[in-house]
Amino acid sequence: MRGEQDIGIRCERCGAARGDSRWCPECGLDTASDPVSLPTPEATQHPPGGWSPPAEPGGPPVAPPVRPTDAVAWSQPSAIEDYKSLASRGFLASRWLLLNLAVTAAVLVLSVVHLGLLNANVPDSEAILASNDVIAAVSIAEIVIYVIGLVIFLVWFWRAYANGPALGLRDPRFGKGWAIGAWFVPILNLFRPKQIANDAWRAGDPHRPLDSPFWRDDPVSPLLNWWWGVWLLSGFVGNISRRLPYETVEEDKAFTTVAIFSSALWLVAAVLAIAVVRRTTSRHEARAQQLHEGAGGHQEEAPEASPAAFPHPTG
Repeated sequence: MRGEQDIGIRCERCGAARGDSRWCPECGLDTASDPVSLPTPEATQHPPGGWSPPAEPGGPPVAPPVRPTDAVAWSQPSAIEDYKSLASRGFLASRWLLLNLAVTAAVLVLSVVHLGLLNANVPDSEAILASNDVIAAVSIAEIVIYVIGLVIFLVWFWRAYANGPALGLRDPRFGKGWAIGAWFVPILNLFRPKQIANDAWRAGDPHRPLDSPFWRDDPVSPLLNWWWGVWLLSGFVGNISRRLPYETVEEDKAFTTVAIFSSALWLVAAVLAIAVVRRTTSRHEARAQQLHEGAGGHQEEAPEASPAAFPHPTG
Protein backbone atom coordinates (compact mmCIF):
# COMPACT_ATOMS: atom_id res chain seq x y z
CA MET A 1 0.00 0.00 0.00
CA ARG A 2 2.87 2.35 0.80
CA GLY A 3 4.42 1.91 -2.69
CA GLU A 4 1.08 2.50 -4.39
CA GLN A 5 0.54 5.64 -2.29
CA ASP A 6 3.96 7.00 -3.24
CA ILE A 7 3.31 6.36 -6.88
CA GLY A 8 0.01 8.15 -6.59
CA ILE A 9 1.66 11.40 -5.45
CA ARG A 10 2.44 13.05 -8.71
CA CYS A 11 3.84 16.41 -9.73
CA GLU A 12 1.16 19.02 -10.37
CA ARG A 13 3.11 20.36 -13.32
CA CYS A 14 4.64 17.46 -15.26
CA GLY A 15 2.70 14.56 -13.75
CA ALA A 16 5.79 12.55 -12.77
CA ALA A 17 5.70 10.44 -9.58
CA ARG A 18 7.61 12.27 -6.85
CA GLY A 19 6.87 10.21 -3.71
CA ASP A 20 7.38 12.15 -0.50
CA SER A 21 10.01 14.45 -1.99
CA ARG A 22 9.47 18.17 -1.86
CA TRP A 23 11.13 18.55 -5.28
CA CYS A 24 9.89 16.89 -8.47
CA PRO A 25 12.78 14.76 -9.82
CA GLU A 26 11.74 15.53 -13.41
CA CYS A 27 11.00 19.25 -13.64
CA GLY A 28 12.25 20.47 -10.23
CA LEU A 29 8.90 21.88 -9.06
CA ASP A 30 8.97 22.98 -5.41
CA THR A 31 5.78 21.80 -3.69
CA ALA A 32 6.33 23.92 -0.57
CA SER A 33 3.71 26.47 0.45
CA ASP A 34 5.76 29.28 -1.18
CA PRO A 35 7.45 27.57 -4.11
CA VAL A 36 10.10 29.24 -6.20
CA SER A 37 9.57 29.91 -9.88
CA LEU A 38 11.09 27.24 -12.10
CA PRO A 39 11.01 26.53 -15.82
CA THR A 40 8.12 24.77 -17.49
CA PRO A 41 8.40 21.04 -18.32
CA GLU A 42 9.13 21.98 -21.92
CA ALA A 43 12.05 24.10 -20.82
CA THR A 44 13.65 21.09 -19.12
CA GLN A 45 14.28 19.60 -22.54
CA HIS A 46 16.75 22.46 -23.16
CA PRO A 47 17.58 23.97 -19.77
CA PRO A 48 18.56 27.65 -19.80
CA GLY A 49 22.07 28.68 -18.87
CA GLY A 50 21.16 29.56 -15.28
CA TRP A 51 19.30 26.34 -14.32
CA SER A 52 19.56 22.58 -14.64
CA PRO A 53 17.48 19.66 -13.30
CA PRO A 54 18.24 18.28 -9.83
CA ALA A 55 21.59 16.55 -9.57
CA GLU A 56 19.96 13.82 -7.47
CA PRO A 57 16.31 12.71 -7.19
CA GLY A 58 14.64 14.71 -4.48
CA GLY A 59 17.34 17.41 -4.44
CA PRO A 60 17.06 21.09 -5.44
CA PRO A 61 17.93 22.29 -8.92
CA VAL A 62 21.56 23.20 -9.38
CA ALA A 63 23.12 25.93 -11.49
CA PRO A 64 25.60 24.76 -14.10
CA PRO A 65 29.12 26.19 -14.10
CA VAL A 66 29.40 29.45 -16.00
CA ARG A 67 32.19 29.62 -18.53
CA PRO A 68 33.39 33.21 -19.04
CA THR A 69 33.75 34.61 -22.50
CA ASP A 70 37.23 35.29 -23.86
CA ALA A 71 36.76 39.02 -23.24
CA VAL A 72 35.79 38.45 -19.61
CA ALA A 73 38.59 35.94 -19.07
CA TRP A 74 41.16 38.40 -20.53
CA SER A 75 39.99 41.13 -18.14
CA GLN A 76 40.54 38.99 -15.06
CA PRO A 77 43.89 38.41 -13.35
CA SER A 78 45.48 35.09 -14.31
CA ALA A 79 47.58 32.73 -12.26
CA ILE A 80 51.35 33.06 -12.48
CA GLU A 81 51.34 29.64 -14.17
CA ASP A 82 49.89 31.42 -17.23
CA TYR A 83 53.03 33.53 -17.60
CA LYS A 84 55.05 32.89 -20.76
CA SER A 85 58.72 33.78 -20.55
CA LEU A 86 59.92 36.76 -22.57
CA ALA A 87 63.58 35.77 -22.36
CA SER A 88 64.03 34.02 -25.71
CA ARG A 89 61.75 36.45 -27.53
CA GLY A 90 63.54 39.43 -26.01
CA PHE A 91 66.94 37.99 -26.85
CA LEU A 92 66.00 37.43 -30.49
CA ALA A 93 64.32 40.84 -30.85
CA SER A 94 67.29 42.72 -29.38
CA ARG A 95 69.80 40.81 -31.49
CA TRP A 96 67.86 41.43 -34.69
CA LEU A 97 67.59 45.11 -33.82
CA LEU A 98 71.37 45.13 -33.49
CA LEU A 99 71.69 43.61 -36.96
CA ASN A 100 69.32 46.20 -38.37
CA LEU A 101 71.24 48.90 -36.58
CA ALA A 102 74.52 47.75 -38.17
CA VAL A 103 73.07 47.74 -41.69
CA THR A 104 71.52 51.19 -41.18
CA ALA A 105 74.88 52.47 -39.93
CA ALA A 106 76.46 51.17 -43.14
CA VAL A 107 73.86 53.03 -45.22
CA LEU A 108 74.54 56.16 -43.17
CA VAL A 109 78.29 55.98 -43.83
CA LEU A 110 77.74 55.36 -47.55
CA SER A 111 75.35 58.32 -47.68
CA VAL A 112 77.93 60.60 -46.06
CA VAL A 113 80.52 59.49 -48.63
CA HIS A 114 77.98 60.05 -51.38
CA LEU A 115 77.27 63.57 -50.13
CA GLY A 116 81.00 64.26 -50.23
CA LEU A 117 81.09 63.25 -53.90
CA LEU A 118 78.19 65.57 -54.62
CA ASN A 119 79.88 68.51 -52.88
CA ALA A 120 83.14 68.15 -54.81
CA ASN A 121 84.24 71.15 -56.86
CA VAL A 122 83.99 69.03 -59.97
CA PRO A 123 81.52 66.19 -59.28
CA ASP A 124 82.58 62.86 -60.78
CA SER A 125 79.47 61.56 -62.54
CA GLU A 126 80.68 57.98 -62.75
CA ALA A 127 81.67 57.89 -59.08
CA ILE A 128 78.29 59.37 -58.11
CA LEU A 129 76.39 56.76 -60.14
CA ALA A 130 78.49 53.94 -58.68
CA SER A 131 77.86 55.31 -55.18
CA ASN A 132 74.12 55.40 -55.85
CA ASP A 133 74.19 51.75 -56.97
CA VAL A 134 76.00 50.65 -53.81
CA ILE A 135 73.59 52.57 -51.55
CA ALA A 136 70.60 51.09 -53.40
CA ALA A 137 71.90 47.53 -52.96
CA VAL A 138 72.59 47.97 -49.25
CA SER A 139 69.22 49.69 -48.80
CA ILE A 140 67.43 46.64 -50.20
CA ALA A 141 69.17 44.45 -47.64
CA GLU A 142 68.22 47.01 -44.98
CA ILE A 143 64.53 46.80 -45.94
CA VAL A 144 64.51 42.97 -45.86
CA ILE A 145 66.19 42.89 -42.46
CA TYR A 146 63.84 45.60 -41.19
CA VAL A 147 60.70 43.66 -42.21
CA ILE A 148 61.96 40.45 -40.57
CA GLY A 149 62.96 42.41 -37.48
CA LEU A 150 59.53 44.03 -37.33
CA VAL A 151 57.86 40.61 -37.19
CA ILE A 152 60.23 39.43 -34.46
CA PHE A 153 59.71 42.63 -32.46
CA LEU A 154 55.91 42.40 -32.72
CA VAL A 155 55.98 38.79 -31.47
CA TRP A 156 57.88 40.01 -28.41
CA PHE A 157 55.64 43.07 -28.05
CA TRP A 158 52.44 41.01 -28.18
CA ARG A 159 53.68 38.54 -25.59
CA ALA A 160 54.88 41.35 -23.29
CA TYR A 161 51.37 42.82 -23.28
CA ALA A 162 49.57 39.47 -23.12
CA ASN A 163 51.53 38.58 -19.97
CA GLY A 164 49.91 41.46 -18.08
CA PRO A 165 47.10 39.52 -16.31
CA ALA A 166 49.50 36.73 -15.33
CA LEU A 167 51.68 39.36 -13.64
CA GLY A 168 48.69 40.76 -11.73
CA LEU A 169 47.53 43.49 -14.13
CA ARG A 170 43.78 43.80 -13.55
CA ASP A 171 41.41 44.87 -16.35
CA PRO A 172 43.81 45.61 -19.24
CA ARG A 173 42.84 48.70 -21.20
CA PHE A 174 42.97 47.11 -24.65
CA GLY A 175 42.50 43.72 -26.23
CA LYS A 176 45.61 41.64 -26.88
CA GLY A 177 45.17 41.97 -30.63
CA TRP A 178 45.85 45.69 -30.46
CA ALA A 179 49.46 44.95 -29.50
CA ILE A 180 49.92 44.14 -33.20
CA GLY A 181 47.00 45.82 -34.95
CA ALA A 182 47.62 49.26 -33.47
CA TRP A 183 50.86 49.59 -35.43
CA PHE A 184 49.00 49.44 -38.76
CA VAL A 185 46.01 51.74 -38.14
CA PRO A 186 46.62 55.33 -39.33
CA ILE A 187 46.46 58.00 -36.61
CA LEU A 188 46.02 55.30 -33.96
CA ASN A 189 49.59 54.13 -34.60
CA LEU A 190 50.83 57.50 -33.37
CA PHE A 191 49.87 56.82 -29.75
CA ARG A 192 48.25 53.42 -29.11
CA PRO A 193 51.47 51.31 -29.36
CA LYS A 194 53.07 53.65 -26.82
CA GLN A 195 50.12 53.18 -24.45
CA ILE A 196 50.48 49.41 -24.79
CA ALA A 197 54.23 49.64 -24.20
CA ASN A 198 53.51 51.67 -21.04
CA ASP A 199 51.15 48.97 -19.75
CA ALA A 200 53.65 46.21 -20.55
CA TRP A 201 56.24 48.16 -18.57
CA ARG A 202 53.86 48.58 -15.64
CA ALA A 203 53.09 44.86 -15.63
CA GLY A 204 56.67 44.17 -14.53
CA ASP A 205 56.63 46.60 -11.59
CA PRO A 206 58.08 44.62 -8.66
CA HIS A 207 56.60 47.01 -6.10
CA ARG A 208 52.97 46.90 -7.28
CA PRO A 209 50.56 44.97 -5.01
CA LEU A 210 49.06 41.95 -6.73
CA ASP A 211 45.86 42.79 -8.67
CA SER A 212 46.02 46.46 -7.67
CA PRO A 213 43.23 48.45 -9.40
CA PHE A 214 45.45 51.56 -9.49
CA TRP A 215 48.19 50.22 -11.77
CA ARG A 216 47.32 52.73 -14.53
CA ASP A 217 48.63 55.52 -12.28
CA ASP A 218 52.07 53.89 -12.03
CA PRO A 219 54.79 55.97 -13.72
CA VAL A 220 56.85 54.62 -16.60
CA SER A 221 60.52 55.13 -17.32
CA PRO A 222 61.53 58.20 -19.38
CA LEU A 223 63.28 55.65 -21.59
CA LEU A 224 59.92 54.76 -23.17
CA ASN A 225 59.12 58.41 -23.84
CA TRP A 226 62.47 59.03 -25.50
CA TRP A 227 62.20 55.86 -27.59
CA TRP A 228 58.72 56.70 -28.85
CA GLY A 229 59.51 60.36 -29.53
CA VAL A 230 62.65 59.60 -31.54
CA TRP A 231 60.86 56.76 -33.36
CA LEU A 232 58.06 59.08 -34.49
CA LEU A 233 60.51 61.79 -35.52
CA SER A 234 62.62 59.33 -37.54
CA GLY A 235 59.53 58.10 -39.34
CA PHE A 236 58.42 61.65 -40.11
CA VAL A 237 61.82 62.64 -41.53
CA GLY A 238 62.04 59.35 -43.44
CA ASN A 239 58.68 60.04 -45.12
CA ILE A 240 59.95 63.44 -46.21
CA SER A 241 63.16 61.99 -47.68
CA ARG A 242 61.25 59.41 -49.70
CA ARG A 243 59.22 62.16 -51.36
CA LEU A 244 62.17 64.27 -52.44
CA PRO A 245 63.40 64.11 -56.07
CA TYR A 246 67.08 63.38 -56.79
CA GLU A 247 67.44 63.76 -60.55
CA THR A 248 69.93 66.63 -60.50
CA VAL A 249 73.05 67.12 -58.39
CA GLU A 250 71.38 69.80 -56.27
CA GLU A 251 68.30 67.65 -55.72
CA ASP A 252 70.50 64.69 -54.82
CA LYS A 253 72.31 66.83 -52.24
CA ALA A 254 69.03 67.77 -50.55
CA PHE A 255 67.75 64.20 -50.70
CA THR A 256 70.96 62.71 -49.28
CA THR A 257 71.15 65.29 -46.48
CA VAL A 258 67.61 64.50 -45.31
CA ALA A 259 68.27 60.73 -45.69
CA ILE A 260 71.37 61.03 -43.49
CA PHE A 261 69.36 62.83 -40.81
CA SER A 262 66.62 60.16 -41.02
CA SER A 263 69.13 57.30 -40.70
CA ALA A 264 70.82 58.98 -37.72
CA LEU A 265 67.48 59.35 -35.95
CA TRP A 266 66.60 55.72 -36.71
CA LEU A 267 69.92 54.58 -35.21
CA VAL A 268 69.10 56.42 -31.99
CA ALA A 269 65.56 54.97 -31.98
CA ALA A 270 66.97 51.45 -32.52
CA VAL A 271 69.39 51.81 -29.60
CA LEU A 272 66.56 53.00 -27.37
CA ALA A 273 64.31 50.16 -28.63
CA ILE A 274 66.96 47.60 -27.66
CA ALA A 275 67.05 49.13 -24.18
CA VAL A 276 63.24 49.00 -23.95
CA VAL A 277 63.18 45.33 -24.97
CA ARG A 278 65.91 44.33 -22.53
CA ARG A 279 64.60 46.27 -19.55
CA THR A 280 60.96 45.30 -20.06
CA THR A 281 62.00 41.66 -20.41
CA SER A 282 64.11 41.85 -17.25
CA ARG A 283 61.24 43.41 -15.31
CA HIS A 284 58.79 40.72 -16.46
CA GLU A 285 61.17 37.89 -15.58
CA ALA A 286 61.88 39.39 -12.16
CA ARG A 287 58.18 40.01 -11.46
CA ALA A 288 57.28 36.46 -12.52
CA GLN A 289 59.98 35.06 -10.24
CA GLN A 290 58.70 37.22 -7.39
CA LEU A 291 55.11 36.01 -7.81
CA HIS A 292 56.28 32.44 -8.31
CA GLU A 293 58.17 32.47 -5.03
CA GLY A 294 55.26 34.19 -3.28
CA ALA A 295 52.85 31.52 -4.50
CA GLY A 296 55.15 28.77 -3.31
CA GLY A 297 54.52 26.83 -6.50
CA HIS A 298 56.32 26.07 -9.70
CA GLN A 299 55.77 27.61 -13.07
CA GLU A 300 54.70 25.25 -15.82
CA GLU A 301 56.90 27.17 -18.23
CA ALA A 302 60.10 28.17 -16.54
CA PRO A 303 61.96 31.27 -17.70
CA GLU A 304 64.33 30.46 -20.51
CA ALA A 305 66.94 32.90 -19.28
CA SER A 306 67.57 34.84 -16.12
CA PRO A 307 67.04 38.60 -15.96
CA ALA A 308 70.83 38.92 -15.80
CA ALA A 309 70.90 38.01 -19.47
CA PHE A 310 69.55 41.47 -20.18
CA PRO A 311 71.88 43.96 -18.48
CA HIS A 312 70.76 47.55 -18.57
CA PRO A 313 71.85 50.89 -17.16
CA THR A 314 70.38 52.05 -13.89
CA GLY A 315 67.83 54.81 -13.76
